Amino acid sequence: MAALKPAEHYLDAWLAVYTGSTLRAYRSYLRAWQARCYLAGIHILEATTEMLEEWIRSERARGMRDAGIRASLGAILRFYRWAYARGHIPVDIAQGVRRPPRPGRSAQARIPRTSAACFLDAARDFHPGIHVAACLHLLNGLRLAESLRARTEHLLPDDGALLLTLPLRKKRHSGRVSLPARTREAIDALPWRGSPGPIIRYGSTPIPADRLYTAYDKVSDAAGLDINIRPHMLRAAFITLSLDAGVPIRDVMYSAGVASFDQVSYYDRAYGEIARNASIPLAAWLEAHRDR
Repeated sequence: MAALKPAEHYLDAWLAVYTGSTLRAYRSYLRAWQARCYLAGIHILEATTEMLEEWIRSERARGMRDAGIRASLGAILRFYRWAYARGHIPVDIAQGVRRPPRPGRSAQARIPRTSAACFLDAARDFHPGIHVAACLHLLNGLRLAESLRARTEHLLPDDGALLLTLPLRKKRHSGRVSLPARTREAIDALPWRGSPGPIIRYGSTPIPADRLYTAYDKVSDAAGLDINIRPHMLRAAFITLSLDAGVPIRDVMYSAGVASFDQVSYYDRAYGEIARNASIPLAAWLEAHRDR
């Protein structure tokens, strides 16, 4: 192989396609891993599968949760797959790494149908931009980054419907979602509907994630909820409530922009074992047929 260039050369080349919060997170993960390689006296491209697994063990030993390890490791392994595909390393060291297992279900609080409706109504009364955000998260299942990047220029009329184009949707080059009536009405009510720029904003100022969280806290209080709602909770509710509404799982996957049934099941399993538990209908059926 040719002589190795400084680690920054490879890191910058790999990170070049990412933007926003993804770029910041991946850069942080890779810089931390680069520092570990430096302390070990090796170039970042000279790391081994054994080093990665030793890192996993050491992070667990110092109290890092598996979710944090999976997030960091995911970025690191993507980097090494990229390096292998480009011929920078002779072996894909990511291939044999044993990742911490992901739980079979999400541990986050579920949002019942009535609470979801109350949250939407409280968001409508709070601020038009926050109402649109809540609609995009709950009724369209958008990720936080997707909603914050959505712009009025991305709205497209289509035979009486209104579509939203998502140019940088995760795992896809682009995607389009059809907006339901409530989301369309919320967007049409925006004072800045006819001007270019982010859909979710305060007047001419885009709403960053931290201010959106603060607004959602206030909306949660106004709705009388005992938990503070977050965008990812609304996205999970989009999946679980869509299934409750009888939407085919294939359509839920396409709409949420997820790649597999496992991802849908991850959000739905914890909710489904309560809301769609077989015990209650089974007991009722047995009772109804007691004398038959």
